[in-house]
Amino acid sequence: MPRPFEGAESARQVVEVGSRSVPLIVACGFAVGVVLSLPARVSVTRFGAAAMIPALLTIAMFREMAPLVCGLLISGRVGAGIGAELAGMRVTG
Repeated sequence: MPRPFEGAESARQVVEVGSRSVPLIVACGFAVGVVLSLPARVSVTRFGAAAMIPALLTIAMFREMAPLVCGLLISGRVGAGIGAELAGMRVTG
């Protein structure tokens, strides 16, 4: 006997985890980018390479910080959502 597979529920969970997390990740990415640019600007302008700040931030954000921040935000949001969903359930007898 095959296991029950609920395709509609799986699709709902993918939408909940994926597309509904995008605004949070974009806002947090913007904030992290601003925070990273402040000390980088001070260090880079000493060497006269202020034009390199956007390239530096792009490399730092997309290669190094984005996977970490994205993973932490999604796991926190999804974990809180699952906890709230479980807390709302009632035990029926």
